Amino acid sequence: MSTSVKISRDDLWHEYLEMREAVGDPVVPKIGKAQFAQVADFLDEQYSDWLEKSPDAGTAINRYFLPIVHRYAEPLSAQPSPPPPPPPPKITEPTEQTFLQERGATVTSARFITLGHTYALRNIASVALKIIPANTTPAIVTFIIAIIAGAIGWSNASNIENATTQDWIGCLGIGIAFLVVTFIIFVCSRASYAVTLTTSAGEARALVTPDIRFAKRVTAALNQAIIAAR
Repeated sequence: MSTSVKISRDDLWHEYLEMREAVGDPVVPKIGKAQFAQVADFLDEQYSDWLEKSPDAGTAINRYFLPIVHRYAEPLSAQPSPPPPPPPPKITEPTEQTFLQERGATVTSARFITLGHTYALRNIASVALKIIPANTTPAIVTFIIAIIAGAIGWSNASNIENATTQDWIGCLGIGIAFLVVTFIIFVCSRASYAVTLTTSAGEARALVTPDIRFAKRVTAALNQAIIAAR
């Protein structure tokens, strides 16, 4: 007469692995230990004494365990769905580098902005700094007027008998005033410097300034940006 023996789950698991290795599919479906525990829990609920119905683990597996595994083999042995493919790498546009930002002029690796105009750097073939001579025409005109006024005043003063110093000053005052104006205009007249761009459409004066140092900084920054863009 055989005696019932309580079989531990660990013994049952090892017995299952041995049977799986010896027989394989489809007699013994492949499941993991977590799924094995799910089936054992189910059998504990349905058959509380299923591990005590035979003196060996093999009988418990054949009679109780394998039929339940076969019934739920597909969901239990189903492999987890593969993870979704990684998203495509995000394409980031290159950062626009700033070479100069001063007095309303901005030079970057993509554009040149000045006086409300924007020039695409890719369209600029070369940059040059050119001198615009000072406009001396106003000074010349006022000087001529001063000479004429002085001649007329000299003539008027010569016609005055016994002319005093005040008479001479009064007659020559307009000429002297024009000479002062001529001097002021001449001193204030200065050369200007133009940052000239050469494009497919021709040359363009992008920036005109009396400050040669500022003009040189803008020109150098533009040349650096053009080299960096290539």
